Amino acid sequence: MFPRVSQKVASLLVVLAVAVSPCLVWSAGNNGTITGAVKKASGEPAAGAFVKVTNTERKLVFMVISQDQGKFRAANLPPGKYQVQGIGGGMQSDLSPTTELAEGQQATVNLTLNGPQPEMPKPLPASEYPKRMTEGKGKDLVMAQCATCHDVNRIVAARYNREGWEDTVGAMLGFIGGPAAAGLKEEQVKEMVDYLAERFGENVPSPNEVPESAWNSHFPKTWMQGAAAKYVVVEQDLPKGSDSHDVSVDSKGIGWVSERRFGMIGRFDPQTLTYTKIPLPPAAYKKFTLNALAVDPQDRVWAVDGGPNKRLLQYDPKTREFNSFTVPDPPLGTTVFNTIRFAQDGSVWATEITANQILRLDPATRKFTAYQVPAGAGKKASAFPYGMGIDGNQNIWFVENRFPKVGKVDVLTGTVTEFDVPVKKNDLRRMDADAEGNLWFGVCGDGKLGKVDFRTGQITLLDPPTPNACPYSISVDRKHNLIWFGELDGDRIGRFDPRTTTFVEFPLPRAKSDVRRIEVDRSRPNRVYFSGAAAALVGYIEVLE
Repeated sequence: MFPRVSQKVASLLVVLAVAVSPCLVWSAGNNGTITGAVKKASGEPAAGAFVKVTNTERKLVFMVISQDQGKFRAANLPPGKYQVQGIGGGMQSDLSPTTELAEGQQATVNLTLNGPQPEMPKPLPASEYPKRMTEGKGKDLVMAQCATCHDVNRIVAARYNREGWEDTVGAMLGFIGGPAAAGLKEEQVKEMVDYLAERFGENVPSPNEVPESAWNSHFPKTWMQGAAAKYVVVEQDLPKGSDSHDVSVDSKGIGWVSERRFGMIGRFDPQTLTYTKIPLPPAAYKKFTLNALAVDPQDRVWAVDGGPNKRLLQYDPKTREFNSFTVPDPPLGTTVFNTIRFAQDGSVWATEITANQILRLDPATRKFTAYQVPAGAGKKASAFPYGMGIDGNQNIWFVENRFPKVGKVDVLTGTVTEFDVPVKKNDLRRMDADAEGNLWFGVCGDGKLGKVDFRTGQITLLDPPTPNACPYSISVDRKHNLIWFGELDGDRIGRFDPRTTTFVEFPLPRAKSDVRRIEVDRSRPNRVYFSGAAAALVGYIEVLE
C-alpha cells in the first residue's frame, strides 16, 4: 500500500485550495458572445487582424482572427466586463469602451485600426547586465550562491518584493538542503535578500520587461492568412509570481499546472473557465520546489518536489489523495526533474537534470533505477539531461542541454548510447515522440526543430519560419502526426506537418509570454495547452479546422 494523505486531510487541502484563490473561481454560464468588424483607417475591412477580447475582472483573454469583411466572433464568454482591441497590418485600434455582458448576452463592438502598433523595446545588451550588480553588502554572497547556477542576466532581470526574494532565495537554497548545507548563517541569507530586494525590487523596472503598453509589439505586421488565420486562444492570467512552469492535460481536457514558487498544483477547467489550486501535502522542508509535472494515462497528476524534500508526488483527482515516493540521494547536484514520461509497462521515467542521470520508477515496488549520462560522467557538472521521449520500441530518449547530444536508454539492456547533434550552441530543450516512434526536440540556441530517426539515430534539423525564436517545448498530435512546438522567444506556437513538410505559426496574445511547456490535448488534439512561467499564465490555442 502506498503511503498517502488521508481522505479527510486531502479534502481539507482542496477546500483550502479554493479558499486561497476565490477570485479565480467562477460560475459556468459561459455563453456570451461579442461580434463586430475590424476596419483599416481608410475604412476598408481588415481581414486577418488579431482581436483581443479581455475580461478585465478575471484577467481572462480570448483572441480570435477577423475573417472576410473584417468580421469577428468571440463566443463562449463568461459574464463580466470586457474591452476589445484589434491589431493588424502594423496598426492597432484603441481599447474599446467597457462592454458588460450578462449570461447569454450578445454584444457588438466595431474597431478601427487608427494607431501604430507598438515596437518591441530594445533589449539591454548582454554586456550591460553585470553592471546592474552594483557594489554593496551581500553582493559577494549573491554572486557566490546564485550566479553559480544562474547567469547574472537572469538575476538582474528578476523582480520580486522582499517577501518574494525571501521565498526565491529560500527555494534555491532548498535545492542543496537549506542554508546550512550551503555553509550560510541566517544573517548571511538576510544580507543576500536585502541586496536583491533593494536593487531588484518589484518597483524597479526590469531590463527585459515589456510594459503592458507594448504587449502587442510581437504580432506580425502582415495580415494572417490561410491556416494561420483559423485559430482562437484562451489565456488566463495567474497571480504574479506563480511561476507556472509546466502544464499537462488529462483525458477530460483539464489543464494541470505546476506553480513552482507557490508549491501548488493548479487546475484549469476549459468548460467552466475556473482555476483552482491544490496545495502539496506538508514536508520536512517548507520551501517547496515544484518543477516537472505530467498527467499519466489514468489521469493521475505527477509532480516533483525537489531539493531536500526529494519526493515524487502522485495526485489522484478522483480520490483527492497524494502518494509520495522518496527519490534516492543523487550522486551529483540535487533532486530536480525537468521531464516526466510514462512507459507502457507502467513505469515512470524522469530526467534528473543536475544529477546527470535518467531515473526509472516502478510504482508497484517503489524502486528507483538510475542510468548515468555518459557525457557528464566523472565530471563535477551535469550534462543536464532535459527533455525526454519514448520511441517506437519503448526505449527512452533524452536531450542534453549542456552538450550537443541526444541519448538513448535501451530498456532491455540498460545501455546508454549518445548521438551528436550538429548545432552551434549547446541549448537543446524538450522532446516528444511522434506517431511513428521518431523523436522531435527543440534547439533553442540555434532556433531549429530537430528530429531523430529512432531506428538509425539519424538526426535532421529544420528551420521554422521565425528565425531565432527559440523552439523549446515539443508535443505531438499523434492522431494526425503533427509536431507542435513552443517558441520561447517568438511568443508563438508552431506546427510542423512531416507529411507535407509545411510549418504554420500561431502568435499568442502577449509579448514575452515565456512559454516553457506545451501539451496537446489528447481528447481534443486540435487544442494545445501552454504555460508561461515568467508571465504567470496558462491557456490554450484551438485550431478551427
